[in-house]
Amino acid sequence: MWICTFRGLWRHRNDTFFAFGINHGLPSRAGSFVDDGQGSLWAHFGTEIRRLSKDELNAIADGRKVRVDPRTWGRNEGLTASIPAGVQYGAALPNGQVCFGTDAGVAFVQIQDPPVNDVPPRPILEYVVVNGERYDWSQRPRGASHPIVLPPGYNSLEIHFAGLSFAAPSQVTYAYRMLGLNPAWEPTQGDRFASFRALPPGKYVFQLSATNEAGLGSLQPATLAVVALAPWWSTTPARALAATAVLGGVSLIYGLRIRYLKQLSATRRDYSQRLLDHQESERSRLARELHDGLGQDLLIIKNQAALLELDLPEDPNLVRSRLRDIAETSQSAINQARDIAHNLRPAELDRVGLASSIEAMVDRTSASSPIQFEARIAPIDGWLEKPAEVLIYRISQELVNNILKHSGAVHARVHLALLPEEAAIELRVDDDGHGFNTEAHQGLQVHHGRRAGLGLPSVRERVEMLRGSAHVESAIGSGTRWCIRIPTATNRA
Repeated sequence: MWICTFRGLWRHRNDTFFAFGINHGLPSRAGSFVDDGQGSLWAHFGTEIRRLSKDELNAIADGRKVRVDPRTWGRNEGLTASIPAGVQYGAALPNGQVCFGTDAGVAFVQIQDPPVNDVPPRPILEYVVVNGERYDWSQRPRGASHPIVLPPGYNSLEIHFAGLSFAAPSQVTYAYRMLGLNPAWEPTQGDRFASFRALPPGKYVFQLSATNEAGLGSLQPATLAVVALAPWWSTTPARALAATAVLGGVSLIYGLRIRYLKQLSATRRDYSQRLLDHQESERSRLARELHDGLGQDLLIIKNQAALLELDLPEDPNLVRSRLRDIAETSQSAINQARDIAHNLRPAELDRVGLASSIEAMVDRTSASSPIQFEARIAPIDGWLEKPAEVLIYRISQELVNNILKHSGAVHARVHLALLPEEAAIELRVDDDGHGFNTEAHQGLQVHHGRRAGLGLPSVRERVEMLRGSAHVESAIGSGTRWCIRIPTATNRA
């Protein structure tokens, strides 16, 4: 059952309704219709009469086709009177015609097809709108070899067209494509313009094809060349310049990196050589101390014991005197042995830990000097490896000795703090002494114009061995402030 309603054409089959709409090529509203008995439905839609193939309608309803291709009669085909709105009547006549009532009488249409229009339509381009403004055709010669040039940036392009057909121009359909963007032909869905938004930079060719009511297509497509210019930063010279700059930057960074690695290698070689020299100096010093100090005391003890053996039966007072000499010399030898052992590795590190060892060292220095030292040492035991603890102790000892020997300070502070959120240990040592010019004596131990051996370079080298950082602030008359940060064992891992 076919039902024509004010909401379009419907089909009823097997207790199921199917509505034909705009997406199937039919208007949303229709008037009366006529079955011609030859496989077609005739209906008026607005101001037109259309012939619909029932086979095509069934194919659409069954999902075998998408759109209907009706034959249409309107003003261009001689239907000068309009068909009024409301319920209308039509009929199929025995003489091979169908008729519909109009506001000017009855309109008759032959059921048989008229002669086929065998003249293909000619597609033409009417005008172009670029970024909302109509393009002036007089500025451009016609032909694909003379393109429309779009400026750099966001571009909106609309191409309006038409198809020349003297038989049924309203039934001409169009398809277009933009070569360089999409090679497939796209139907216009009844519009007579093609719209493009934000064409990428490049060269394109627009082609338009037209088809008449008989399905005959145009012989040649209408063609329009389009060139969308690229922004300056995306042009080939700009890209080449950018690539050159990037390569130059990479080369510069690579050269600086190689230079840094060479300097680092030279610094490490120099440090290793100075470390060897320092170790050799330490060995020589220990040898002199053993020979001149401890060895001499032991020789005295030996001689005193030999003399005591000779004098024992004769004079008890002389024996007592030599025993006292032996005891004093033995104590001196013991003290020298302790000093030598302490220089090799402080015994307090193994006995009481790093924090207590540094605090005891500062207390001994303060008790034996006119400088008043303040020590605030955090419990950092266990946060450093054993070799690192020795280096931290030596760094603290070196800075305290520098204050004691060269600063001329009244007050000094040694603060050792744990920074768990940064996985680091911070050592701050400062005094209110004479200070020195850090820029004039970069990397050297200098006090009042005097340079002293390894001194401050020894501090920096030990910090470098611990992968830490050392910062010193000082000026003549304003004291000296050291800030040293050492990563903990967890952070270094």
